[in-house]
Amino acid sequence: MKATLLKLTTLLLILAGIAASCKPEVEPDVNVVELRQHYPINIPFEEYSLEGTSCQWTNLPYDEKVIIINSNEELEKYITCTGKNYPEIDFTKNTLLLVSGKANNSIAKNITGNLIYFSADTCILYIEIDTFDFTGIEPWRIAYIVKKLNKESYVELQIGGKRKEICQTWVLIEKEINHSKELMPEDDKYPITLTFYPAKEFRGRHDANVYEGTCQINKGEFAFTFAGVTDVYDIDWFLNYVKFELVKMTKATFFLHDKDKNYLQLLLSNKDGSIKLNFINKIWFEETYFELEEWYNF
Repeated sequence: MKATLLKLTTLLLILAGIAASCKPEVEPDVNVVELRQHYPINIPFEEYSLEGTSCQWTNLPYDEKVIIINSNEELEKYITCTGKNYPEIDFTKNTLLLVSGKANNSIAKNITGNLIYFSADTCILYIEIDTFDFTGIEPWRIAYIVKKLNKESYVELQIGGKRKEICQTWVLIEKEINHSKELMPEDDKYPITLTFYPAKEFRGRHDANVYEGTCQINKGEFAFTFAGVTDVYDIDWFLNYVKFELVKMTKATFFLHDKDKNYLQLLLSNKDGSIKLNFINKIWFEETYFELEEWYNF
């Protein structure tokens, strides 16, 4: 009988250890037993940044693995500071999750995440990384503050996201300036086009007018640099589009209108949203209006 009780006690202790492996050291307000009956459970978290401190990230492995940081000593392995303005994290109540990696293409927007108790012994961090089809490797990192986790906690990383095909020809159909919309004429045989190329170059046309340059993307934000505008025949509105509107664009948003036909919409906007340039892709334009090859040589 004693041997049976001893085995049962040992088994219960083992099971208790497994169940606690991803449980916070600080018990949640809701009863844990009740929570475990409703998996998966979203874990509250907030994104963490070194902005406002005298520190910057360093020694990041870029291996797409979650680093669990539970003390200032552990944090010091991944930051360097030039002053006394040190990060203030209460590690008695919180844990910092740090992840870094490298994307095969340019990152299209800010990285988003979701942290979930998937079972009693596994936490899963889901990260969405959308990219453009520009060439080049782009390093990334993300850090989250969560409620204190045990030292034995295991956080699995899963990465998703979509690859957005921006490297194609787009046709401008509408401009919106300070909430005032202007539709491009449907009978204009020479619409404004904008073509992106994998090397982060762009080239656009309107009639005989050509504009071209390069674009850089930092954390999903565009920056256009013009190499030149040629053959402009005193068209003020076109010059305004090139030099005062397109150059201010910092954000690109995609909309899929018909998956089977690959009808895509590209909305470029500036930082405060007061200027918006609405494009549709060449496939959609040509099937709706006319073929651009009749007028343009791409």
